Amino acid sequence: MGYDFSTLQPHSQAKLDILKTYLESWIWKVTQHKSSIHKGCCLMIDGFAGKGEHNDDKVGSPLIMIETAVRFFNSAFNTNLSAKRVRILVIENDATTFQDLCSSIDNKYGTSLCSGEGRQTIPDYPGIEVLIRKGRFADELTKFLEAEKNLEPSICFADPSGYLQVPLGLARSYLRQPSSEFFVNFIYEEFNRFISVPKANTKSALNMPEADHEIFATSLKGLPAIERRERIALLFADRFHAHGAQYVHSFDIRKSGKLKMILFFGTNSLEGLKLMKKVMWNQGEIGHYVFDDRKNPQQMQFEFVAEIDEAQHILSLSNLILAEFQGQSSVSINTIEHFVLVKTIFPVLREKLILQALNRLSEERRITVEDKHRYKNGRIIWSKADISFV
Repeated sequence: MGYDFSTLQPHSQAKLDILKTYLESWIWKVTQHKSSIHKGCCLMIDGFAGKGEHNDDKVGSPLIMIETAVRFFNSAFNTNLSAKRVRILVIENDATTFQDLCSSIDNKYGTSLCSGEGRQTIPDYPGIEVLIRKGRFADELTKFLEAEKNLEPSICFADPSGYLQVPLGLARSYLRQPSSEFFVNFIYEEFNRFISVPKANTKSALNMPEADHEIFATSLKGLPAIERRERIALLFADRFHAHGAQYVHSFDIRKSGKLKMILFFGTNSLEGLKLMKKVMWNQGEIGHYVFDDRKNPQQMQFEFVAEIDEAQHILSLSNLILAEFQGQSSVSINTIEHFVLVKTIFPVLREKLILQALNRLSEERRITVEDKHRYKNGRIIWSKADISFV
């Protein structure tokens, strides 16, 4: 059965759902810092904007960003919170698609981008400024960064149609900006197919020396699908780290059971990492940072992540916590949460995951807590407890 690519496919909808859910919370977090000189301001960048809407009227990433800004200003007005300026930089290279994009925004918000004016505010929302650029993502973002000083908190979403269109070297100059985050769709299926083909130039996508690339490509030959995926994803994450992202997290998206793409999120903010891990965890219907557009797990051709239930998650997390802190004393819940956030795949869900993992360890007598940090019924007051690991 063929796909109608003029409409939004389920695997692509999952990607946009993650973006939308993240932006809804992100815009409040980055604009309300009392000490920030950019309080009430932020920037969203869409590097491969597309035409804005699909034929089934489902909105694409640029309209999601504008809608997020509109809801933000409406809520801020009703709650007397700070909302000064939200800028949205929209980039599209294809001429026909660019005109469709301008039309989509003009028709929905009453702007006149089709007239050629590349910077406009949304009618009734003077604080929302749309900057639209026709050109290559790398070129336009480079020019924008060169012209900007002291950039406001920002997120850049790059959703290309091929693996060569997001040069990782660009991430270095962007992530130098304070409070900047990069959310990239890595076309794994295509990259995996061509990495051993010399003319495919996959080394450009990784921004790495040719000799290193050849060694890596050779190391993948004959590997099982799971291990091959892990090595490619780890290398891409490492390249992200090397170009300025302190924290990197990912989310697999499958189409018809095959790994189609991997979403990579790079940030230097613990709050950003915490929020994105939670969003990705909730988006994956089975809770493991994986979305599959098919409903029958028995038909999956590749198992990159075992489908496991909540009890097994808690067992896995309790084992990770024990391995990290074994033999230590006076460990706080905050220290454990930081470990879970930075060093594991699990999100920081205190009630649902972390406390259940600690309760399991307590029942197994792998940890001890002084009586003063217990209620009369014996339950542990985890928020105050100094935890000792046997």
